[in-house]
Amino acid sequence: MTKLVYRSLSSNIYTNLAIEDWFYQNHNFEKSQILLFYRNDPCVVIGRHQNPWTEANVPFLRNNGISLARRNSGGGTVFHDQGNINLSFMTSKADYNRSRNLNLICDALMKVLDVDVSVNKRDDIVIDGTKKVSGTAAKIARGSAYHHCTLLVNVDTSNLHKALNNPASAIIETNATKSVRSPVENLANKCEAVNIEEIESAIAHQFAGNRIVDIHPSDLVYEGLDEIEEGYQSWSWIYGKSPKFSLTSTNQKMSVVNGEASLDSISETYRFDSNLVGHLESTCNPELVGLAGLVKQIV
Repeated sequence: MTKLVYRSLSSNIYTNLAIEDWFYQNHNFEKSQILLFYRNDPCVVIGRHQNPWTEANVPFLRNNGISLARRNSGGGTVFHDQGNINLSFMTSKADYNRSRNLNLICDALMKVLDVDVSVNKRDDIVIDGTKKVSGTAAKIARGSAYHHCTLLVNVDTSNLHKALNNPASAIIETNATKSVRSPVENLANKCEAVNIEEIESAIAHQFAGNRIVDIHPSDLVYEGLDEIEEGYQSWSWIYGKSPKFSLTSTNQKMSVVNGEASLDSISETYRFDSNLVGHLESTCNPELVGLAGLVKQIV
């Protein structure tokens, strides 16, 4: 079985999710497997079945220029920046093996760094048996599959915690998949000298014994890529895909379905975004104005 190792030179989360999806849709994994590396500018990535307003501090993201994306796989929410390596192991369904991939990463890390890393029962990679340095998610279809994971090398943990926590979101009632929060650690905190390219090379060698090929994701090379990327950037995918939820203030209950908010006392529906605050405040109804104050803290 031929094994290919690529590294995307894009730092755009939507482009990198799109190139991963492009390979998933178009590559023949019966002939060759792919390991794809990519790193992103600061962003938060939620799982396919999650609610962005409960998983992320959306106002903080907006005010600090941090992108928000929804991926196509399940699992929990993660924070990316240039100090995080993303790895995607792409195979046929028959060759999918999450455990093998995670142990391969551990073996490579222990060869290149003086660290004690292992895989726990949740399929997280942990350092010294306790703190998480890698989280995992997957998508499996009839003919192809991918298992992707993060690897915290030197992430801005201050931004990570601020981006993933908003106490105001507790007012939301939802059955959406919730992230399991775990203590995290950067590999750089355990090693005197950590080089991201060296780590990537060690994992690539462990996977295929060959060098990494850098790629520039472009529709000129990967036909249809732009359309996939547009889907990942759309409001309807990032926000509108959220499972139904509601929030309550005094005697007012707001229901949100496919990103559209409705109230029993108002006949119209409104997109659940910052413009909704103005609509509620314009009613001059004290209860709706109060609800607007709650919405403002989470959108």
